[in-house]
Amino acid sequence: MKLEEIEKKLVVVETKRQKLRAEQAKALGRKYVTCTDNCYGKGCGKKFQIHNLVYIQIHFYISAYGCTGGDYWKPSEGQFDCPNCDHRNRLYDRKHIEELRPYFSSIEDEHKN
Repeated sequence: MKLEEIEKKLVVVETKRQKLRAEQAKALGRKYVTCTDNCYGKGCGKKFQIHNLVYIQIHFYISAYGCTGGDYWKPSEGQFDCPNCDHRNRLYDRKHIEELRPYFSSIEDEHKN
């Protein structure tokens, strides 16, 4: 097989791969997450597809200490606000959902002291 033929086949394969990745992203974005109870209050119990939700990445500030320590923001848990009841849902105990972070409609950073 000639090099040119191989390169053409690779282009076809890469195009198919990109289409499959896009289909996979859509399928993962259709996964559901439930608005649940936690220590902050009660959720409504409704289910939402993650591609309709905003993933909120919480960051905590690490104060400066010593000569060169601290003075930075550390990412912590992910959260989302329920579009139905505005309840803030934490995802620290739902790792299977937190791993789907790229498939939420958007990602927002929230910094807390």
